[in-house]
Amino acid sequence: MLHFSLPGLSARAIRNLARPATRWGQRVLIRGGAAITARTGLAWFAAETDFLWVRPWYANATTSTLTIDKTTIQASAGMASLQPVDAGGAVLPMLPVYANAAGLEHKPGEVSGSALALAIPAPSTNATLAAANPAFACGDWTKCPSIPRADGSFRPLLQVRSYISGAATLINEVDKDAWDDPAVHLGRIIDLYDGGGDQSAAASPAMAEVIRCYVAGLEFLGPRMVQSVLCIGDSETEGNMSTSGRRSWGHIVTAALSTANRPVSHINAGWTAQTTQQFVDRGIQDIRRFLPSVVCFPGMSPNDFPTAMAVVQNGFENCLRLANAAREAGAIPIFWTSFPTNGRTAAQDAPRQWLNATLRGLRSNGWLVADFDAAISNGGNPASILPAFDSGDGLHLNDAGWNACAAVMQPVLGQALSL
Repeated sequence: MLHFSLPGLSARAIRNLARPATRWGQRVLIRGGAAITARTGLAWFAAETDFLWVRPWYANATTSTLTIDKTTIQASAGMASLQPVDAGGAVLPMLPVYANAAGLEHKPGEVSGSALALAIPAPSTNATLAAANPAFACGDWTKCPSIPRADGSFRPLLQVRSYISGAATLINEVDKDAWDDPAVHLGRIIDLYDGGGDQSAAASPAMAEVIRCYVAGLEFLGPRMVQSVLCIGDSETEGNMSTSGRRSWGHIVTAALSTANRPVSHINAGWTAQTTQQFVDRGIQDIRRFLPSVVCFPGMSPNDFPTAMAVVQNGFENCLRLANAAREAGAIPIFWTSFPTNGRTAAQDAPRQWLNATLRGLRSNGWLVADFDAAISNGGNPASILPAFDSGDGLHLNDAGWNACAAVMQPVLGQALSL
């Protein structure tokens, strides 16, 4: 029996919520894992629009304190080499990102000093809990005005370098080869490198392409209003089994909606193998951290092994907490219907079918729901993923499937963003 309810959501409320802001976040991925010792990571990012101030976020998913010894950033007109350049092609020096706020929330210019090392405490002494719900910390807001891109793209470039002197296990990981492909990175994160030693200020860094992205997220302040979309969940949010494992439906749909005049940023909070309880607890923290315009999430996670009605109802009730957290933060929540898992019996699939019917029923009360299930399943009893969209494991989608989900989400997200 459900104990949590949602008040109605009117069209007027939708217009008044999902407000754009001059502060916005971007994140392609928050999980992965790679062990390093005494290395500097370099990442090229493309912001959704012009920026004046930047602060990077890092994550610690281990049982020990993680120290980022130095972070440097710089805007660039191009990325023909690993050196940031101005509009005339002159090399620009890297700017230090200080850690005087000790990783805590602050306003631009509010703190001063020259502390460079950012220490991120362990989230837990229990390895399983630490891996499921990492601790996040940010560097200080750093003034770093964007530079118009030489290639004419509306997304200005930012280079971030992160030096870690000791041994560490990083949380971020992406596919280096796939992210070179514009069809995959969609103009956001462009390329990733790292090299030995402290190269945070090196004029000519000696680095090679890698699969590691040291940074767990970016925040910007700029002159334009931006609407940010936070996508929470498990592998269905992360984009598992897509090209590179990172080309998620959220990545695709926000890139399709974002323009120079109406920028829309994407914050990926999908984490493979997480349960509903885990991504709801983590998602509420992300809502408070990034203050998004819209929050998208499923009605429950298939990692709950939801073949019993009580399990599905409990997962759904947890997701109602997430919807209310979004509302309290001034964001518009968007639910999506649950994918089938191939090979289940009609009895095993019945709780998921109940959940999807319940989610579709929320529309009559004004709530926004993207019906992924109707687009990618055969509609049977039990249902299965359509062969054209099945990655091969009967649970995750291939590129065509993620594209289909993005197409379903686009008009719903457009309504939330008043586009």
